[in-house]
Amino acid sequence: MKPTSNKPPLFILQTAKDRGISGVQTILSSNLAALNRPVVLYYFGKPVLTLFTSPNILLKAHTLQKFLKLLFELFKGRYASIITQGPIPIDSLFLIVGLITETPVIVHRHVIQKDLQWKPAKNKCFFWLDKFTLHLAHKILYSTKSACELNQTIYALKNGGVITNGIEIAKHPPKITVKRVAMVAQLQSHKGWDLYLQAIQVLSQKHPHIEFLGFGDGPLKTTLLPKFAALKNFKWMENKVPMAPYYKDIDVLVLPSNREGLSFACVEGLSYGCVLVITPVKGSEELLANKNGTLIPFEDSMALAQGIEQYILNPILFSEQSKKSIELAHNSFNLITVAKQLNQILDEVES
Repeated sequence: MKPTSNKPPLFILQTAKDRGISGVQTILSSNLAALNRPVVLYYFGKPVLTLFTSPNILLKAHTLQKFLKLLFELFKGRYASIITQGPIPIDSLFLIVGLITETPVIVHRHVIQKDLQWKPAKNKCFFWLDKFTLHLAHKILYSTKSACELNQTIYALKNGGVITNGIEIAKHPPKITVKRVAMVAQLQSHKGWDLYLQAIQVLSQKHPHIEFLGFGDGPLKTTLLPKFAALKNFKWMENKVPMAPYYKDIDVLVLPSNREGLSFACVEGLSYGCVLVITPVKGSEELLANKNGTLIPFEDSMALAQGIEQYILNPILFSEQSKKSIELAHNSFNLITVAKQLNQILDEVES
């Protein structure tokens, strides 16, 4: 590992396995390689996509068998700060390590308890353990402003902050007309694949020249794929990693989910000029901040179909919003800008 500064390394435990479609659902999916500091990243499973090729990052495979050794490493107190991303017992354990070694601990939250529909009455231990962790952590980072504000209200917290996924921005021309519509997401029930299927059934008859695409993998694959296979205008693209090269051929990107953080797939799509049709999940405020798409109600396949169709019928509107998607990606999700924000947070915590 080639150090990029004289600071001790930042320690990160990555407990979420690579989902394969848009990277892990955390700030780690893109920001670390741009940090001006050495990083030691322990991970479960395979390395996160191919994003961690930077000389400032040292990857270490992490298994349960190696957990005691990992803790021993932490107790040496050789790290400038620690970022932990759950589950809750791990956050609490690392917080205790941080208190003993006087190492700042940052907790990352992608979703909040309300999103997961937890019931404190049935999970009192985890509820109070989480409350304990969040109040004593030096900083709590969220991927969306709404999640941060809501959890700060629930817990009366004052140590929250927001850090989005940063992406490398290249110059891409705005799109002119709609030729392809796509959904990029895990094959899980809350993502809204059934709504996408219903919308395609409506639109494929009216607009046979439009191609509909699907990217993803997950537990519903065996039940969903036969249904989509019956559609004439639909093409299944399996699990493409990385996704970035495919966005240049996608015009409208949809995500009719009922639970999200900040969708990294949507962030990537913005940089290629994709216009978004999404539900009002957490992160929608950031993703549509430049009036670059359409917000539709939850569980409404007709609204999804209408949201897509307006861009098919109105190429001027589509092209204008495609330009705005590119502008938003450059202004809000530029990797260099986001990495500076994360560096500032780390400097603040470690000072």
